[in-house]
Amino acid sequence: MHERSRSEPFLPDMLTGGLVAAPLLLAYVVLPLLDMGSTLGWIPSMELTAFQGWPWLALSGGGLVVALATGKTVPERGRSVRTLLALLAGAALALGALFLMMPRVQGPFFSRERFWLTLLPQLAPLAYLFLAGLWLHTFGAPGRRWFHTLGAVLGALVLAETVRSGMAPGLSLSSGVLLDPEGRAVRAFLLAVALLVPLDAQSRVRTNPDARELLIVAGLLACHVASALVVAGAAYLLLGRRNLGARLGVALACVMVVVLPLQSGSVNALGERVQMYMTWLAGVEAFSSDPSALLTGFGPGPLDLQLPESTAVLLGMPDMRFTLPPQAIPSFWMRMTLVWGALPGLLLLLTGVGLTALASGRAVAALMTLAMGMGLVSPLLYSGSVAMVLCLAAGHAWRAARDATSDQNADQNAEHQGDESGKTVESPAQSPLPDETESNQSTQ
Repeated sequence: MHERSRSEPFLPDMLTGGLVAAPLLLAYVVLPLLDMGSTLGWIPSMELTAFQGWPWLALSGGGLVVALATGKTVPERGRSVRTLLALLAGAALALGALFLMMPRVQGPFFSRERFWLTLLPQLAPLAYLFLAGLWLHTFGAPGRRWFHTLGAVLGALVLAETVRSGMAPGLSLSSGVLLDPEGRAVRAFLLAVALLVPLDAQSRVRTNPDARELLIVAGLLACHVASALVVAGAAYLLLGRRNLGARLGVALACVMVVVLPLQSGSVNALGERVQMYMTWLAGVEAFSSDPSALLTGFGPGPLDLQLPESTAVLLGMPDMRFTLPPQAIPSFWMRMTLVWGALPGLLLLLTGVGLTALASGRAVAALMTLAMGMGLVSPLLYSGSVAMVLCLAAGHAWRAARDATSDQNADQNAEHQGDESGKTVESPAQSPLPDETESNQSTQ
């Protein structure tokens, strides 16, 4: 009788194959469509909810219910208990998601200024990493084709929205529904991940990019996010195995999209960069005024910040002091450091670097570099789409790199054993055969 290994997911293969890519489908297709529908007035806005990560809570609850209800290793007598637990867990998570997605339920009974509602968004990275780890352990990592296909769908959506916003009067090409400042960074990260995940699987034979890859690149260019363009373009050029002309074309297109808005002095691009620089300078000024906060942070509440005097004079701001909620700080690394101190970010960074060194894969290195760069200018793990997709992509790239290393070691061992067997076959030929020895003795 075949026994399930520990590394196998404990769900049926058909069910696992359908659920393994559910987070990717939610991040690449469902949430962008919901954003478009809410902004265009087709469905209620999601921005009014108390916790915008409720779709991921709902997805995790559904995965938990399925995992509890269909576990293969459950004894016959324990299945009814496990099914009951699955129903209770599903009901609790459904009520929690309903509470978090409907602000009217909170109005007369629950105060939105309560500490746990302030704390909950700042714990989002920990919650998303935990949920992603559970998903990987239960269902496994999706294959690269899922990233490639769904990335192409998102690229097509971004291109369609870019064309629509460009044709609408009074809108620029970068002001569409999917291309607001925070949404643009999230879409750019997802598209860059879809472009970089297949690096380890690309054939050594120089081939041209397929249609899906071109859609991903086009959508990435339309997002106009400099950090994603620089990292993705450099990784595609240096680590990819496509034709050199195709790789050079993608890299040059990324550079042009980054440089041209700076030369033309685009108001939108400069305004977003000024906001980014202001929050970074204010954060550095806060730590210089109170160095002990590097260990403890300032807490999850509103942050009292101030700009350096020279910067305030340059910007024409008479009052250097201002108060911001942590959610208003675009940079993941600065926001985490201001709220919790430098130790959590340093631990996360060292963990990522260590895993990258152990995996020694091109896709893992590219994803790590992308996360570090995008964390400087985007919320990164504070976004459920980014956190879940990054963890699933890292799991896939880690597995691909480890499998490639195992195959390489197996080939080397086979060659070594072949060399040793060749030596053992040749060595008896140098000594007389038994028949020859007997014939020589009889002759003597």
